[in-house]
Amino acid sequence: MKQDKAIAIIKFFDWAATDEAAKFFSFGIEGDTYTMENGKLNYKFPKTKEEVEEEGFRSGTLWGGSNATYNKLRLELSDNGKDTIKAFDDIVAKEGLPGIGFSPDLAAFAKYPDLAPGQDTGPKLIIDHMTKMIYGKEPITDWPKVIEEYKSKGGNDVIKEATDRYNKKDGAIILTPPSK
Repeated sequence: MKQDKAIAIIKFFDWAATDEAAKFFSFGIEGDTYTMENGKLNYKFPKTKEEVEEEGFRSGTLWGGSNATYNKLRLELSDNGKDTIKAFDDIVAKEGLPGIGFSPDLAAFAKYPDLAPGQDTGPKLIIDHMTKMIYGKEPITDWPKVIEEYKSKGGNDVIKEATDRYNKKDGAIILTPPSK
């Protein structure tokens, strides 16, 4: 790659992190896909197939280095969007997956795979019950039975090994939720 092309790519990524770029990626070109009136942005939401594809390319593919969790600029345009921002700021930002992890994993997880945590989730056995409870297939009042089932299907062994390794500081990792 020629040096001038590499420099242009770096300049693009530097620009893509600016407020000006966020406005472009979110809304397009002033006078074409949005207007400004008395300091208020009026966005013309895409209607045709071509407009939807153009917006998707601009705000998705082209803005590849962005935080894809949500587009705050666009969300601010509606009451529902403002509610979403409020939920992210007031609720989601304060949540996380605190706890203790182990590296290497607990040996008990090989023996009891349904008790091993999944990718960013809890043990399959517990997640399956939680899902059924959310969909009304099991009463939430059965939660103590879920814990007893967990313990009876090897959970006591998992708890014992985890406690022993934690106390010995043997590969125990304290996981903390993100801070705001």
